[in-house]
Amino acid sequence: MRSLNTTHCDRKKSDTMRQHSIQLFPSTLAGVEVVNADSDFSFGRHTHDQFGIGLMDSGGQKSLSGRGNVESMAGDIITVNPGEVHDGSPLGGPRAWRMLYFDTELINRCFVDITEGKSVGRY
Repeated sequence: MRSLNTTHCDRKKSDTMRQHSIQLFPSTLAGVEVVNADSDFSFGRHTHDQFGIGLMDSGGQKSLSGRGNVESMAGDIITVNPGEVHDGSPLGGPRAWRMLYFDTELINRCFVDITEGKSVGRY
């Protein structure tokens, strides 16, 4: 897995500093991506190909997803399913979060393992 570190600070017309940092860390586990984010940017509707589970470290955000309108604050666990359309906007300032993204095949193999090969569906 490649390592990606992007940091972007910008000034709006109101001369307020904006912040945006997304870091992709190398993982020793095949099929797992590790992301650290700190941003006051809004993200338009998009999807991920993997299952995601993470932790809001600071600030808060609101999003619209398959679950409806969701707000998360520091200390909350956040999740996303593969193909789930969602967006994200900060609540009153920057927010920071960490995510682990798991390839669907990795999750499918785990289910096969814990169900002793019985069919439980595929993602």
